[in-house]
Amino acid sequence: MMIKNIGFTLIELIVTLAVAAILITVAGPNFLTFIQNNRLTTQANDMVGSLQLARSEAVKRNASTTAPVRICGSNNPTAALPSCHTGTSWKSGWVVFLDNGTTANDVDSNDTILQQHEGLSGGNTLNRSSSPPNLISFIGTGFPLSTVTLALCDNRNESWGKEIIISTTGHISTISAPKDLAAIAACSP
Repeated sequence: MMIKNIGFTLIELIVTLAVAAILITVAGPNFLTFIQNNRLTTQANDMVGSLQLARSEAVKRNASTTAPVRICGSNNPTAALPSCHTGTSWKSGWVVFLDNGTTANDVDSNDTILQQHEGLSGGNTLNRSSSPPNLISFIGTGFPLSTVTLALCDNRNESWGKEIIISTTGHISTISAPKDLAAIAACSP
């Protein structure tokens, strides 16, 4: 009776490890790009979702120009009473709130906080290039009080960035290959 050996030979194991090493060498850099692209897409979708929430709440509540639904960049977005900052960078997070008009352009205890969003991960940046840089306001018609362009970038060059644009009618769109590179020049590494 012959005993049958079950398993791999040394040559089969070496060939398998060599093929695996080649695959990892080729796939590794592509996997990093995949992760960076997905992170940008997720963060852009998070911002678009917050903008859509602000717009729909403004319509639902018939918000006025003196008490609009606002979204602002914040350095402490998850605090019990977050505050809006005056800078152009929104990478630390943002807050969506119904501004009752008591304290113009900031969150106060009389405002209704609708959403709080933490800062961006991966060292990504989110900048607003239009004025005023720290606020986006929607009224009851669903229209913003001004057109808005936000630039979302990572540590690669600006051609990898995304632009989030709010038109005068309130339409929110995302552009993956930005046409207005000047708007996201601040994102360059």
